[in-house]
Amino acid sequence: MSLKRKISVRKIIQALLTIVLTGVCITAVLSATKLQKTRTLSEVDIRIKNKSYGFVTEDEIRQLIVRDNGIELNKTKLSRLKVKQMERVVTGNPWVEDAQVYIDNRQTLHALVTQRVPVVRIFEKGGNSYYIDRNMEPLPLSNKYNYYTTVVTNVPELKADSAGKALKAQIMALVQFIRRDTFWNEQVSQVIVRDDLKFEIVPVLGGHQIIIGDTMDMQLKFDNLFAFYTKVLNEVGWDKYEVLDLSFKGQLVASPAIKWRLPVDKAINRINWVQSIIGEAKKPEVIAKVIAPAAIVPKTEVITKPVPEKELVKTVAQPANTSQPEQPKAEKTEKVPTKQSPEKKREPKQPAKKNEKKEEDKAPKYIYNGG
Repeated sequence: MSLKRKISVRKIIQALLTIVLTGVCITAVLSATKLQKTRTLSEVDIRIKNKSYGFVTEDEIRQLIVRDNGIELNKTKLSRLKVKQMERVVTGNPWVEDAQVYIDNRQTLHALVTQRVPVVRIFEKGGNSYYIDRNMEPLPLSNKYNYYTTVVTNVPELKADSAGKALKAQIMALVQFIRRDTFWNEQVSQVIVRDDLKFEIVPVLGGHQIIIGDTMDMQLKFDNLFAFYTKVLNEVGWDKYEVLDLSFKGQLVASPAIKWRLPVDKAINRINWVQSIIGEAKKPEVIAKVIAPAAIVPKTEVITKPVPEKELVKTVAQPANTSQPEQPKAEKTEKVPTKQSPEKKREPKQPAKKNEKKEEDKAPKYIYNGG
């Protein structure tokens, strides 16, 4: 009997404590609610995560949630603020992706906004233009901010059916691949959707046409195109081929331009390239040998027949007589005896030919093996 009485008393005490604690909690909540109703808004803090895009400004968000609702600092009671409704108003902006609005214990209204990120700009055949964000949702253009991104032209109307979604997915895949690569992000000027719904890219450098085809094996296609750039176009010139077709699996079909000709300054370009590699570290005479044209041959001195050792004949021409033109001219010669110095001797004629031939061999010859 005593054990049962002790258990009953314990339960009674626990029940009383529960009732008391519940009453205290209710009183605290009521007091906090009453205090909250009497408090006023002290500050508004608005932050935009990706502020660099510029589609939405902090002043525009303040206009939506503060000024349009007639909220005043230190006057508007916190009980009047409807946080969920403010979030719906902010997210109703077409350039806002997400918004979080809340009030902290310091009576400060916070608004944390995330802008939508455009990935590609679309130009439809009918003239309509808009962006597509990273969630593959259309994003309208802004009249105060122009975002530069990859451009896709000649796009048919992207409807909400399966065909429209499939084409939109291919556009996003191709554009995101180009944007991830630093070289192709700078080289690709725009993407064109052909009438057969295949893709074509317009390069920044070069006037050739690049047909990509579909978005299958994009890594292999762009690797082949880059190899063709480095191994072929750098050698024969960037204007030789008019069409580069990558639509075939594992192949690149290049169609040359009809009016293409080998550049006339190809040899000169190669000479300049050799000179740039030699640089200033080499001697000036070495550079002169490299850049000297092959047609220039050094002049050689003409050596006449040696004069006899005994005497040197000096010839003096008599002036012509104008009155008798038919008579032959008379010449007067006189002998001048001289002594030849035995130390100075004339070189024979044969060594001069060898020297001339040796100088001709020094002139460089450049041969272009046209591709």
